[in-house]
Amino acid sequence: MKKTLAILLVLAMAFSLLAGCGSTDAGPAPKDDTPASDSDAPAKPDDAEKPGPEKDDKEEEKTEPAEPETRVIVDEAGNEVEIPKEINRVAITSVTPLPALFALFMGSAEKLVGIHPASKNTAMHSIVAELVPDIADVPTSFYEGSEINAEELIKLEPDVVSYFAGKEQEKELIEKAGIPAVAFDPFYDGNTGGDGNSIVKVTLEWTKFLSEIFDMPDRSAQFENFKNEIETLVAERIAGVPEAERPRSLIIANYNDSALVAGGTQSADYWIRYSGGINVGYELGNSTAPVNMEQIYEWDPDIIFLNSFSAFKADDILNSTAAEGHDWSGLKAVQNGKVYKIPLGTFYWFATTYDSPLMMLWMAMKQLPEQFEDIDFDQVVKDHYKNTYGIDLTEEQLARIYDPVPESHM
Repeated sequence: MKKTLAILLVLAMAFSLLAGCGSTDAGPAPKDDTPASDSDAPAKPDDAEKPGPEKDDKEEEKTEPAEPETRVIVDEAGNEVEIPKEINRVAITSVTPLPALFALFMGSAEKLVGIHPASKNTAMHSIVAELVPDIADVPTSFYEGSEINAEELIKLEPDVVSYFAGKEQEKELIEKAGIPAVAFDPFYDGNTGGDGNSIVKVTLEWTKFLSEIFDMPDRSAQFENFKNEIETLVAERIAGVPEAERPRSLIIANYNDSALVAGGTQSADYWIRYSGGINVGYELGNSTAPVNMEQIYEWDPDIIFLNSFSAFKADDILNSTAAEGHDWSGLKAVQNGKVYKIPLGTFYWFATTYDSPLMMLWMAMKQLPEQFEDIDFDQVVKDHYKNTYGIDLTEEQLARIYDPVPESHM
């Protein structure tokens, strides 16, 4: 019996030892919060296949310098101006032809956050409103009459503000508001005379300058080709006409009930001379100057061009129904029916616009029509609008360009 008990005891102890060695059905072992050292920790079969901890590239690579957020340009007044590398908000003040040209250059008015009231009025009463309809949404609220309200300008949060080169007070106001001020010069090459007053060249230079400001490829080639084509055509056609056979012409730069302003040097002189006429107003000595009817009768021009800055029409001069007390009937130009209102396309043709080459041909055809009898001017205009703006002008649109509504006046 004792022998049997001893055998049973030995068997029980053996089973107990086997249970102490563990079984595959046991639960997970509790985690040890203390990490094992490399030498103590047993390697698991999977560990050999897993990559080690990733190295921090920033620690090994040299830190690249951050790209500058601004760059420096030289504006058309010769000022070095630090501007943001990325420009999304632009305000334009006294350089009134620029908003329409800017919107057409960019393809929309999306980046415009403020423009001069006169610029917007002209756009809304011209074909610009059809070409870039969002110009209707651009505010003019930072102007109070003819003055800029600096606080309202700041509220627009412009990245840059463009202004009329030479208006130093305006430049100072913009800079004091902490905004980069970029000058655009409406007169090519610093008003040095000769063809330095070419509005056509101004348009070309502005297009190149906009390309520089927005750090994009130069977009001026198409316009430059059109400019060169028209200038060459006109120059060749009028070259053989002696001075004695050229008309004596006058540009009325602006005209309303209280002022009569004649074109003198600079733009008026360029347009008349380079399209085949003689500028009777050159003796004024300034780009424009107030005149009276006595002076105009003294000049007695063969042709009168009325700028589209004025609300009056050519018929108002032909019929002496413009300003009260002004009798135009005794003038040679009126008696011969040679009074013409300058067209308004994407801006006043007298000023800076992508239509400016058309102005030269139009004036040449009015001053020396016999030299251009084979030219279909309507078709030239339609081709330009198709090639430049991508639209097929209707007869109604063409008529509005030739005969601007009075509300479009400056």
